[in-house]
Amino acid sequence: MSAENPVVAIPPDLAKAIEQLEGLCPDQLLATVFFGSHLLGTSPGQHSAADAFFVVDDYRRFYQGARTIINGWPPMMAALNRALPPNVVYLPGPVSGGVKAFIISARDFRRAMGSRAKDHFCRGRLSQQVAVVHARDRSTARRMDDLLAQARRQTLEWVPVYASAPFDVSEFCKTMLRVSYGAEVRPESPDRVDEVFASERDILTRLYQAVLDTGATDGKLLRDGTGFRRAVDPTWRDRMRWRVYFARSKIRATLRWAKYVLTFSGWPRYIAHKLERRTGIRIELTDAQMRWPLLLAWPKVARGLIALKRHQKQFPGARNEDRHEDRHKEQNEKT
Repeated sequence: MSAENPVVAIPPDLAKAIEQLEGLCPDQLLATVFFGSHLLGTSPGQHSAADAFFVVDDYRRFYQGARTIINGWPPMMAALNRALPPNVVYLPGPVSGGVKAFIISARDFRRAMGSRAKDHFCRGRLSQQVAVVHARDRSTARRMDDLLAQARRQTLEWVPVYASAPFDVSEFCKTMLRVSYGAEVRPESPDRVDEVFASERDILTRLYQAVLDTGATDGKLLRDGTGFRRAVDPTWRDRMRWRVYFARSKIRATLRWAKYVLTFSGWPRYIAHKLERRTGIRIELTDAQMRWPLLLAWPKVARGLIALKRHQKQFPGARNEDRHEDRHKEQNEKT
């Protein structure tokens, strides 16, 4: 288990996925990092999949070993993984919504969590509350914890650029979440950041208070009353650097949506369920639309995403349950 999460209830579907992959690829699965709504307890529904990064040794050998439970030609899956890591695949589970598995090699994981990361995809998810629920050995578990701690420390480089000074640990964490969520196109409700922060408040404030204190000790931050500010005000180059970084992250995140068509089995139904859970917008998919998703399902999913954006603009501060009620009222009025 991760040092930050010594006791974690592993969902049965995730436990089964780890057991299957260990049996099929005993030399390839290095570690599993659990994150997301099932870990946080933020509104996971009956169709919600557990989220986890699976860190592997070699892409091609992993997919070759796991070909009985992961759809896709192993050489193609490996090539896609190398081109734009991680791959996201769906692993059905015996109990509820299965597992959304983020496949990434140890080498790509180190880069994605470090200062040379090409985008924010991994750091944005794993700078929050996570748990290393499986590791091949103690040395691997320590390396995973070190990389996760490194990602948290690196927030000192960019969060103060966006936060209003002076900022306390709560403002620091909310800014981190807000900017991270903004770096992607995701079917999430406007109050998602507040919901996530409320669920993680205790552990985030503990982890990031230590990060801020270290930043002050190292001279990157200055104490300002009960808060902090950057030791040196950000220049226009600093702002432009991070603006470009997050813009590139959004482009690469959008490209991953196109890749999901090839790697994520049942992606139209997953998106439809996520839209319904987050927004109350219901999308019914027929068997024909599931068989030919690009021809028949994608237009309906796209309309749902457009409707989500319109509804967010109409009710920018509404809570999830309020939006659901408003959406149901609209549907009833139409009928």
